[in-house]
Order: sequence, then C-alpha cells, then structure tokens
Amino acid sequence: MKTVAVAFKKAEIARFDPRTGVAEVQFTIHDGKDKMLVKHTKFDEASEAWAGALIKEVRQKISRAHKTADWDDDVLSGVVNIKFANEDALLERLIRFHAILHDKIRGATMTKMAFYEVERKLVGVKVMFDGSESAGKRAGLR
Repeated sequence: MKTVAVAFKKAEIARFDPRTGVAEVQFTIHDGKDKMLVKHTKFDEASEAWAGALIKEVRQKISRAHKTADWDDDVLSGVVNIKFANEDALLERLIRFHAILHDKIRGATMTKMAFYEVERKLVGVKVMFDGSESAGKRAGLR
C-alpha cells in the first residue's frame, strides 16, 4: 500500500468565454512533483457538488499516476492511499472560489457588460492554497 500526500497550491482562471460561460481553470497540485490539472467548467452547478467532483477527479488521476503493477504476495500492493493536506479547509476554499466566480459571472451578465470586459475581469483571478498573504485577494477570498 502506497500513501501519497497531495496538496493544492493554486487555482487560476486561464481563459473565459463569456458567450458560452465556460472557463478554463488551472489547478497546480503537488504530490512530490508539481502537476497542473486543467479543467473546463461552467459555473452554473452547485458549488459543493463541483468541489466534491473536483476532489474525486484529482484522487482518481493521482491514484492512476502512482499505481504500480507489483504482483507481490501482498493483497494491498496495488492500493494507493491519497491524503490531502488540510482537506476540510481545501473543500471550503474550493466552494468559496466557485461561489465567488459564479456571482462575478452572474453580476457581469446582469449589468450587460461587453464580452471583452467580462473576460478581462475574470481572467487571472486566482486563489493560493498554501496560506500566502496575497492568496485570493483579487478573487475576494480573504
């Protein structure tokens, strides 16, 4: 049985298409090496469901990346245990990140902003999960 410690470092909006409402969110994840997960998402579903699905997807991808094909006598030789650093706070931060972006997108569409203004307002919004001071000030997460 292999145990892998995983920590989210950063989430950032890389692109946003105001016509379709789809955003490209880049997550930097550390599991011994820095990895980037790019997720195309629409901010129209519930924040809790989105955050839970994201954590589940990260678990599956990290598990596949660290799985070994050892056929020892040990039954648990192919099992990978994923442990997130501060999982409760991570889930809370992901939910807030999603909810704030959902509100910003909704507010921008309600005020009839131009497409390029909405894109400029949202691209570059990021949140840091490592506790640094600038973490999420632009996204309103502090």
